[in-house]
Amino acid sequence: MRPGPRFSCVFLAILLSAAPVSAQLLHVYVEAPDHVFVGEEFSAELRIENAQSLFTASYALEYSETLEFMGMEQGDIFGEGSVRPILAKQPTQEEGKLSDIITTRILNRQGISGDGTLGVFKFRAKNAGFGEIRVTRLSLANASKQRLSSPTVSSKFVFISDKEKETEKFELRPVEVGIDVFLMVVLLAVLAVVLVFMLRAATEEVFKKENY
Repeated sequence: MRPGPRFSCVFLAILLSAAPVSAQLLHVYVEAPDHVFVGEEFSAELRIENAQSLFTASYALEYSETLEFMGMEQGDIFGEGSVRPILAKQPTQEEGKLSDIITTRILNRQGISGDGTLGVFKFRAKNAGFGEIRVTRLSLANASKQRLSSPTVSSKFVFISDKEKETEKFELRPVEVGIDVFLMVVLLAVLAVVLVFMLRAATEEVFKKENY
């Protein structure tokens, strides 16, 4: 007797529930403020999660024309055993890209496992709009120069607004406030007069009906 469809589904569910849980995925992403004002400086951290035996990280960082690169600092993922990040090519603002960024542990040390920061990048918001910061050409390796599993990579969009224009939108000038108050007083006075005439007319109508 061949097993029916219901038996097959139950057997498959048992196999899936008994299967071991897969390892957590390696994830690299940019962490930065969601909103900044024009002229404001801010930091964008390149974060890594679920690293296993990480020894060297090399990558490039691209950013929109609305952003100006101000500098970078070493992250904390490698701890005290790391060297300063190396910028093989100093980019210009027009290029919108940092190339060949390499951070590594010093020799005779094991790789790092866990979560941390690969680098901290400082930007200044130049123009209103959206600023994108994204990682490209990412390569992660262990002490034996073997590449780690391909990570999921997430970029970051930062909304940039003009503080002066927003202030003009939400703050009324004294003259405008005075005009608005004057118009409101006039409107209330007209409504009061209309209500008085309506009440007077209604009263006279009732008085006529009673006398009639």
